[in-house]
Amino acid sequence: MSYDQGMNQFIVLDSKVTLRSYTTTVPILAGQTYKFKVEARNEVGYSSASEEISILAATIPVVPTAPVTTINGENVVITWLAPYNGGTSITGYTINIKRADG
Repeated sequence: MSYDQGMNQFIVLDSKVTLRSYTTTVPILAGQTYKFKVEARNEVGYSSASEEISILAATIPVVPTAPVTTINGENVVITWLAPYNGGTSITGYTINIKRADG
């Protein structure tokens, strides 16, 4: 199992893996893209490397803009601009409400 830290040079993570999954203990930096590839091994030798897979280590989105409200009949419409998402899709928002007098 090898990985590239964005320098276009693969580094061996582990050469004694016997399972078909691996959890890295190498510190992964948010916002960085990493590439991984795998080679199989038996008593005869090593296979060619697999195709690379790229993974973006996501970051927490930045703070959304302050909401803007408008009245539409008896409803309040709340809108805001989407924040920078840290490189991955935003999957949802949490809307909080509080009475102004409390």
